[in-house]
Amino acid sequence: MLLKSAAGRIFHWCPACETLHPIPSHGWTLSGTPQCPTFTPSFKHTFYLPSQKSEVICHFNITAGNIEFHLDSWHKRTDIVAMSPIPPEQLKHLDEVFSEE
Repeated sequence: MLLKSAAGRIFHWCPACETLHPIPSHGWTLSGTPQCPTFTPSFKHTFYLPSQKSEVICHFNITAGNIEFHLDSWHKRTDIVAMSPIPPEQLKHLDEVFSEE
């Protein structure tokens, strides 16, 4: 599963940050299929990363099931990679967290 909807957001796994990133379901357009999604516009996710001991930015586009990273991301990746499935333990965590709401 590449995408998981929960609490008004669409989650996906980021292989560069090795964490889930939430995209609000309003303000972004989702097209394509769940197996080959496209989101517009680009998304800039700011979050606290314990390994960096600070807030960081991951900026990317998702087009036709591929993630294109932007240079202003903390990890400095600028490559394009196929989306990875959300790891099973992360899906379980999302289900546990959002089933309590």
